[in-house]
Amino acid sequence: MISLLLSLPNRNNAMSNGCTYWAVYLPNKAPDTFLMYVADPHGNISLRDYSVGQMRRLPSAPTVREMGHQTEYEKTRFQITEIRRKEDVSYWQSVIRQFNDRHLSVALRNASIRWISPLAEEDYREYRDRVWTPPGRFHPLLSR
Repeated sequence: MISLLLSLPNRNNAMSNGCTYWAVYLPNKAPDTFLMYVADPHGNISLRDYSVGQMRRLPSAPTVREMGHQTEYEKTRFQITEIRRKEDVSYWQSVIRQFNDRHLSVALRNASIRWISPLAEEDYREYRDRVWTPPGRFHPLLSR
């Protein structure tokens, strides 16, 4: 896991406890706020939401590699290098609020949504462009 952490920018800015802290925008986890992503040198990961008035730990966090692929450095992923007291919820709320104020509108504007039909992986024969038949008519290829 350490090599994965090193592959992301500014790994040398880990805190004295060895943890690296990022403010990340992950719309599939929280579409209206940046989240706090914490990775320790042992590969433990925590994803926290401070936008709800208290610290809420999300039940699942992407791996460091997945987080790196899902975010863009200095657009939707920012490393936090100044930490006063990690237990101070009001401090983290203000940090996340600052990221939301400064960067969320840009992140939302640049976010791309890739819609995939839940049927995309199925091989349904009801409709295919090359054999489309107008409504009310029956196409022989679809009768099999």
